Amino acid sequence: METIEQIYASDVYRPFVRFCQLNGLRDMQQLDSRVLARAASWPGMNAQLLARVKLVYTTYRKKNPPAVPPTSTPAATPRLEEQVRAYFAQNAHKLIHISDLMREVGGGLKRADMAKMLARTDWCRQVDGSTYFYQP
Repeated sequence: METIEQIYASDVYRPFVRFCQLNGLRDMQQLDSRVLARAASWPGMNAQLLARVKLVYTTYRKKNPPAVPPTSTPAATPRLEEQVRAYFAQNAHKLIHISDLMREVGGGLKRADMAKMLARTDWCRQVDGSTYFYQP
């Protein structure tokens, strides 16, 4: 991990580096747009220097994007499956469209994930691509 002092090594950036040191910022990963906004009011920081600091920061971020944890689709929890089954049982007398089901007990799942969950159950049958019925 690169430090702020390594990236902003030129004497031109000395006021910004000093600002970072006094605020406990050492690594480039600690910088963000809020820090740069606070640095604008620091003594010795003028508009030209701030523009250069932002340009170096933007260039660094393009070359070294922050690590983003991989997103995963939430798995259907047993509780969610119980809620879906209860909804089906309450509406056993009619066909259930997946959009109605998502509106009532979506639980943070995407439509496709809900359809996969319904396909695994033994109490639900599919009529067409988006319509289901309850089979006790």
